[in-house]
Amino acid sequence: MKKYLQIISFDGLSKLDMDYLKTKPNFSSFLKDASYSFQVDSVYPSVTYPAHTSISTGCYPLNHGIVDNTFLQPNRKSPDWYWYSKDIQKPTFQEMATKEGYTVMTMLWPVNAGGKAKYNIPEILANRPYKNQILVSLMNGSKLFQIEMFMKFKHLLKGIAQPYLDEFVTSSYIYAMAKYKPDISMIHFTDLDSQRHKFGFSSKEAFEALDRHEARLGKILDRIDRVYGFDNTDIILLGDHSSMDAQNKIFLNSLFRNQGLITMENNRIKSWKAYGKTQGGSSYIYLSKDELKDRVKKIIEETFQKGEIEKIYSTEELIQMKVSSKAAFMLEAKKGYAFSDKLPEDFLYSLEELKENNIKGKSNDHGYSPYLKEDYETVFMAKGPSIKNNINIGKMSLVDEGPTFARLCNFEMKNVDGRILKEILK
Repeated sequence: MKKYLQIISFDGLSKLDMDYLKTKPNFSSFLKDASYSFQVDSVYPSVTYPAHTSISTGCYPLNHGIVDNTFLQPNRKSPDWYWYSKDIQKPTFQEMATKEGYTVMTMLWPVNAGGKAKYNIPEILANRPYKNQILVSLMNGSKLFQIEMFMKFKHLLKGIAQPYLDEFVTSSYIYAMAKYKPDISMIHFTDLDSQRHKFGFSSKEAFEALDRHEARLGKILDRIDRVYGFDNTDIILLGDHSSMDAQNKIFLNSLFRNQGLITMENNRIKSWKAYGKTQGGSSYIYLSKDELKDRVKKIIEETFQKGEIEKIYSTEELIQMKVSSKAAFMLEAKKGYAFSDKLPEDFLYSLEELKENNIKGKSNDHGYSPYLKEDYETVFMAKGPSIKNNINIGKMSLVDEGPTFARLCNFEMKNVDGRILKEILK
């Protein structure tokens, strides 16, 4: 009998959430007899697009090429994201599965615009005033499929605002599952991550998002059982990164501007010699010339003497860690601190000072090093006819997931950084 695979990503789901979710009927029911890890290292930087591409390719950012959520575009107020699958430098699981003859459905899976899945609702924005959101989505996904989902469930949407977007995805998912019965589904939910950015890790709004995920999971599991049957379906629940609250914001580009390394014109960057590209809990530093390295490092070391910066990584260290080869440095923020690309007057503000000065800033962020921060792991849970019961995997990485998905589908992903989780496979 044919087997099926359902992969569900809950953006921002932390190991610290599991004590709460274990008290909920749908998550606790799924965990019963499931194999799992609550010690999953994200990648560095631990942001959504590099993380999901590492899940899909089994490779670290240096090797798959998606080293950031957005492109290095200092002169743009809103930089373009790495939306397109063509930017990935390694084969993805969804592409390989399609070539192997599987019918694949993807919904808002990051870096999948223009992907070859038969049913694809891409995660992409109309990032120009002259572009239309619906047309941009249609042109980079499955046109008729998207039109059908939009016409049936557009009443659930309020633009891309949450939790409405995840409600649209849930309804589209369970409807399309029954109508088209794809062999493999890869679904991405962002409600929790969105609420934490706005309100904080342990906020009321974050717990409400966890409750909504619990309800979504119940609907999804019920539909999987009705359409495929649990005896025929392997189900994966996963997160991509954790997050941390930050009471202080570091504005590197304000520092560089004040040091004459950034030139402004009409409140926009005209030219730059050094530029801080924020990842939230970390920040790349790009230089126009290599000979600026010593000067910029000295500025950083002399400016942040109170422990605001936990670690300064060199290009060589970033290459060794399989992060990136293009940045001159990566700065890792101390717990309680995070970076921002904005350009206020000063380079360091508390959240209270941000409010006083009417400067917008997130109260919670990710992007931190999974190797330096405690209790910063994400999660992986697997259950189905191909998966052993009650195996605690222990420490693992996001790059182990794609190769394991491929083994579940009886093909191999070669030249990857991760390993197949053989210990959970029957």
